[in-house]
Amino acid sequence: MANPLKTTSAPTPAIGKEKEQEETEETTPKEAMMAIAAEPVNLLADMHAAAMVFPPTFENFFNDLTLNRCPHLLCYDHTRVVLNDDLDKGNYYNASFVDSYKNKGGYVFSQAPFNDRTTGDFWRLVINVKPSIIIVMGSIDEAQGNKVAAFNVEIDNPEWSNKFLALYGASSLDDATSKLHIPKYFWPMEAGATSKFCKEKTIQVKLESINNDRHMNTYNLVVTAKKETNNLALVHFHQWMDESPLPEYISDLRAMVKITMVRKAKNPGAFKGPMLLVCPTGINRCGSYAALDIVTARIADERNVGVRETMIAIKSQRYGCFRSVDHYQIIREILLRTCITSGVAHDEAIGEKLPSKKQQKKKKASRVSKKPKMFKKT
Repeated sequence: MANPLKTTSAPTPAIGKEKEQEETEETTPKEAMMAIAAEPVNLLADMHAAAMVFPPTFENFFNDLTLNRCPHLLCYDHTRVVLNDDLDKGNYYNASFVDSYKNKGGYVFSQAPFNDRTTGDFWRLVINVKPSIIIVMGSIDEAQGNKVAAFNVEIDNPEWSNKFLALYGASSLDDATSKLHIPKYFWPMEAGATSKFCKEKTIQVKLESINNDRHMNTYNLVVTAKKETNNLALVHFHQWMDESPLPEYISDLRAMVKITMVRKAKNPGAFKGPMLLVCPTGINRCGSYAALDIVTARIADERNVGVRETMIAIKSQRYGCFRSVDHYQIIREILLRTCITSGVAHDEAIGEKLPSKKQQKKKKASRVSKKPKMFKKT
């Protein structure tokens, strides 16, 4: 099956003949810049239409409501990660496979665990998918974890939405989700410490060392389950406080992730599965990082962009991503800077700075205030 995130032209079908090789459509740097800068007039409508081609189902989400932190952010059945039940009971965790630039299911988007049950299930997820790296995006707020535990008792209450808003002092559900933090550390925090997870403590996670950086910390872990031991790196991007705006230094995170993955891959006991992305909901920050990662790789490899197409493909695999055009605009700005600093964009592609919305409004008002000239009758 072709990767939906890679922009290529499909081969011409023929019976009894060899398929023509896919041809990649290349663009000039100027065209690439213009494609990124183009405003998505019907972006949200296009995303909805794409998702409705094959109407999704959410049966497992509703069967396991207490395992979801946000009752209004669903989890598709067709892309969800199905857990094996050999380490504990149940096969549900709020996590989905999402295609990367080159690999089908190259990412796993996961909500952060918020209680003992979901923490054990998270590490079962790790054993199942064997991620090449875990990227945790968001600050830790353990006080918020106590609120989450209290709310789950009320999750079946018809008034849950009002209680959910009150819990985070929010005016809308989107406002509430933007205020979510990761409610607890779900990995050992001291070098040499070991934590055990699942009902029978069948998974052991040992922290070997910590590398501290300005915006992130890297935890080198040893994970043991079913008498198998594997090395794994967890990168905690702790300064991504809010859902938006995206931190300008997110490019630093991408560089650190690549360096860490290359180093870990050299170890004989390293996992080699998908990239496991974790944020409070497993949606907004995961989607933003993946979109930037995919499009940046495509620009470097093909000189193609495809921001909107990439976001539509991600949204069709993980419910709730990119619920606002603001997400598109933020990603676009970061990609523009990436093109300029990396040399992809030529000088001719950089035009004059556009006036701000405030300046445009002021100019429009001045035109309206001017009275038309009166001419004398002859």
